Amino acid sequence: MPSVGNEKFHTHQLLHIYDDGILVPVAASIGVDERQHVETALHTHDQSGVIHMEARRPFTATLGDLFTVWGVGLGPDHVGGLKATGDTPFRVFVNGRRVADPAAHVLAKNDNIVIAYGATDGIPLRPDTTALRAANGKGGTPVACTVNKGGKKPTSCFAPKK
Repeated sequence: MPSVGNEKFHTHQLLHIYDDGILVPVAASIGVDERQHVETALHTHDQSGVIHMEARRPFTATLGDLFTVWGVGLGPDHVGGLKATGDTPFRVFVNGRRVADPAAHVLAKNDNIVIAYGATDGIPLRPDTTALRAANGKGGTPVACTVNKGGKKPTSCFAPKK
């Protein structure tokens, strides 16, 4: 992944993970070590499910790349320790369409991703995008993003180093 800093490329995606119909929070600070001031170009800030892709130049990343940074396994039949069986399905949807190999899915701006393990009755295939709109600066304050002096558009979702 490219280095971060004074980002000219900045897009977001939204990830929802369901375990037997229950929404599981996505981990905060995937790819971020605030104590060491280390961050990857692919990261999260909070448990909203918003994925941030930020770098000096455009880059390509897959959903599998995010899970690698997170340290959680992802494949066609599993996420972490949740593995599909004959009675327990595992499915991944991007923008409402089923994806056969989720780890290979190339992340695109505003992707709405659903990972469903187990019961899928009532799971929205296109969940609410309020957090995504907020991260994009539409319909609210950007999620965990800083603003340049003078209130201009955010250049980074990381607070300035002290």
